[in-house]
Formats: sequence, C-alpha cells, structure tokens
Amino acid sequence: MKALHALGGGSFFREDLRLAADCVLSGFVCRSAGQYNRKRQKEVNSMKQSLRKVAFLLADGYEDSEMASPYDAIVENGNDAVIISLEKNKELKGKKGTIAYRSHLAAKEANPDDYEAIVIPGGQSPAALREDEAVLDFVRRANDKGVPIAAICHGPQVLASAGLLKGKTLTGYPGIRGEIEAAGGTFVDREVVVDGNLITSRGPQDEPAFIKEIIDKIGVSAY
Repeated sequence: MKALHALGGGSFFREDLRLAADCVLSGFVCRSAGQYNRKRQKEVNSMKQSLRKVAFLLADGYEDSEMASPYDAIVENGNDAVIISLEKNKELKGKKGTIAYRSHLAAKEANPDDYEAIVIPGGQSPAALREDEAVLDFVRRANDKGVPIAAICHGPQVLASAGLLKGKTLTGYPGIRGEIEAAGGTFVDREVVVDGNLITSRGPQDEPAFIKEIIDKIGVSAY
C-alpha cells in the first residue's frame, strides 16, 4: 500500500528547492539551518494564506481512485486540500488498500466558511460519515452558503442524510437510486450532473468529468 500522509498544499517541496537555489544564485549565504528554515517557513506561511482550501470528507473504506484522483488534481491546480473526518489525525485507508491518508481535522472542528468547495468520495466512507451529526451540520452550513459540494458514487448518501436533495437532479452509484429518490431528488444516469452548487458523478469511470466540473467551479489558483 502506498501511504500518503497528507499535509495539504502540494507545492511546498518545490518551494524548498527554489529557496535553496535562491541562496546560491543570489550570493546569499545561509549562515545556519535555522536561518534558512525561518525564511522558508515565512514564505510557506504566506503561500498557505493565499491558497484556496478544498475540504475532502473522508472515512475508512473509501473508493481509492475517487479520493486520489480529485485530491491530486486539486493540489496540482494550486489549492490546499484539507481532509476532514470523524477524528483528527487518523489514518484512513482505501477499500482496495492501495493508498492511505491522514485526516487534518475532525468535522466538529471544521468551519465551512474556510472552504471554497467540498468533495465527498464514494465507497464505504459515506455510510460512516452520514452517521456523524457534525459531518451533516458541516455540509448543511456549507450548502446554505452556496459552497460547491461534489459527491461521487456513494457520496450522495451524505447529501441525502443532510436533507439537501429535495428538488435536486443528480446522479450516483446506481444502487443508491432509491435513497436519492426517497430524499426528494431526481436520479439520472449521466457521467456528471451539476445542479446549482451540487456536482455528482456515478463512479471511477466518470472521474475526469467530475474533476473538470470541480475545477471549473473553483477556478485555478496560481502556484
């Protein structure tokens, strides 16, 4: 298994290299590791403040690629990916065992005002998330503010439990069609559906279209 202990903000390693090059090319002498580290930390802090945050709602047993593909795309497009789960600092494994992430925050600690978008991967993860009232409250508050919420595969289960589907058209894993309709939504069989601030897709085969709609919603941050 490839373990990715996610720290958020994927471009900071490149900043280390750039700062080191600055020391050499400009003739600046880094008198100590501490001096270099202080300069690096100041620039990293400045960068993080300018990044747009995207929340990933995650629990154990998620569909591996439905987390990895959008997560990588969000980071590569210059955004700060923040993993929110039932507990802080918990290792979360995909159901296929190919990847793992570590949560940054528990849902009860997260403020939806801090995020430009929310992504909910599928698999078994949404079944656990939907049982947590803090997760549902986070999603409801974000929805009230019009924050884009992207859910793939079983991800719409969280939206159904949060009461956000009445009058909405969406898609998802075919097996949850009944749940979507019972929650007041209209289920359609398409690779991606956008209805207001909600973005939904059926499964791994639809990841490219799903990711494109997310990026289109939040735009691209400069590195």
